[in-house]
Amino acid sequence: MSVLIVAAHPDDEVLGCGGTIARMAQEGTDVYIAIFGEGITARYDRRDDADRAHLDNLRACSRSAANLLSAKDLYMYDLPDNRFDTVPLLDVVVEMRWMTRVIDAAGAIEARGFPPGVEIEAHLSLTDPELEGNNGPFVLRVSKGRGRLEPGGRATVGIEIGSFSALYTGWTTTPALVRCGRLSAGASDDRAALDAAFNGPVPWMPDEF
Repeated sequence: MSVLIVAAHPDDEVLGCGGTIARMAQEGTDVYIAIFGEGITARYDRRDDADRAHLDNLRACSRSAANLLSAKDLYMYDLPDNRFDTVPLLDVVVEMRWMTRVIDAAGAIEARGFPPGVEIEAHLSLTDPELEGNNGPFVLRVSKGRGRLEPGGRATVGIEIGSFSALYTGWTTTPALVRCGRLSAGASDDRAALDAAFNGPVPWMPDEF
C-alpha cells in the first residue's frame, strides 16, 4: 500500500502526523510526502528578502526528517509561504502534475531525442529499489541527437530513479536536485553534461486528471 502525506509548510508533516508516518513505514507502507510551500518567506515584507541560506537549510532539515521517519520519498514544490492565493491556479496545477517514473533507464535514453548540437559523456551511479536492471554505474553518451546509457564508468554522480526521471523529462536540473538533497554533488563536468543533455522546455500536457 502507498500513502501520500500532503503538507502546506515544512514541519507540518512532522507535527501533524509524524508518528503515523513512522508507524506506517515500519509496517511496510510506502509513505510519500508532498510539501507545497517553501516556508519562512511570509515572515518578510517581500518574498525575495528571505535569506536563501535559511531556505536551503529548511529543505535539508525536511529531507532529514523524512529519512528519519523512513518515508519513501519527499517532494518539495516551493510555492510562496502563506501566499498560495497569489499563484494562478493553473500554475499550481502545472507545478503538481508530473509523476513520471522511468522503468527501463537504458531504453528510455535510447528512445529519447536530444539536442543535435550536444556532445556529452556523463558518469552516473543510478539506484532503483524496485528494478535491478536500473542499478549500478552507467555512462551516458549523447551524440548527434541520440543517446546511450551503458554499464560501467566512474559512478561520479549519484542519483536515484525518481530524480533521474524528473531530469529525463526536462522537469528539473542538477542544481535543483543538489539543493534538495536528491543528487550527490559529483563532478561539475558530469553535472553540466547532464544539464546540457536534458535541457529543454518544461514538459506539459493539454489534459488534467
